[in-house]
Amino acid sequence: MNRRQFLVNSMYSTLALTFAACGKKPANEAHTMHTPNATAAASNGFDMSRLRSGEPLRTPAILSMSDAVLNIQPTQHSWLRDGRATDIWAYQSPTGGTMLDVKVGEQVRITINNHLPESTTVHWHGIDVPADQDGHPHHPIEPKQSRVYEFTPPDAGTYWYHPHPHGRTAMQVARGLAAPMIVRDPNDPIAQLGIPEQVLMFTTLQLDANAQIALQTMDEQMNGREGNVVLVNGQYQPIWTVAPNSMH
Repeated sequence: MNRRQFLVNSMYSTLALTFAACGKKPANEAHTMHTPNATAAASNGFDMSRLRSGEPLRTPAILSMSDAVLNIQPTQHSWLRDGRATDIWAYQSPTGGTMLDVKVGEQVRITINNHLPESTTVHWHGIDVPADQDGHPHHPIEPKQSRVYEFTPPDAGTYWYHPHPHGRTAMQVARGLAAPMIVRDPNDPIAQLGIPEQVLMFTTLQLDANAQIALQTMDEQMNGREGNVVLVNGQYQPIWTVAPNSMH
């Protein structure tokens, strides 16, 4: 596989995997967000002009494998110009990183601490791991409990991880629990050639008039939710500047 094809496949994988969490075709939403009459209907009472935008695109911080700890917990984040916070659930680590960036054949060992008010799991979406390490609903992490996931990824690719508890997967993802994971070939040409890369992870939020995550309908629980706020690396309409003739 040549360099260009690798880059294309990686970006397509990221787009496909993250949009799959939303359960509906993202192009439809991208179209409605640029149609004035459709915007009001899609926002479901939320005023989109309240959102902060135009900030430089951030690259997800990498979780260090030397002492990998992930806390799953309620927290707050503000996407609004006035600073009002939205209650979310998030993956957080003592070092600040949540993106996994490992090599094929490298052992992954992560301690998960569940600070949610309900049980959860961590599912390594698309990665071939032992059944007891796959975040199956039969292996829940109860509130105030911890567990260690250990596996060795066999295949290079762009993946993501998310919760997979029984009957609560869609709700927990909708509240913010999703993060990227890259498994690299030991002879990764991008790193060897010094080619810059940018991870783009697309997610959506469904904010209500109070800028809080709206309750899910039964249809959304079964088929996925197409939110009214599209985020790129957790930001609303960030700016990514690419110089002419540069390789990105």
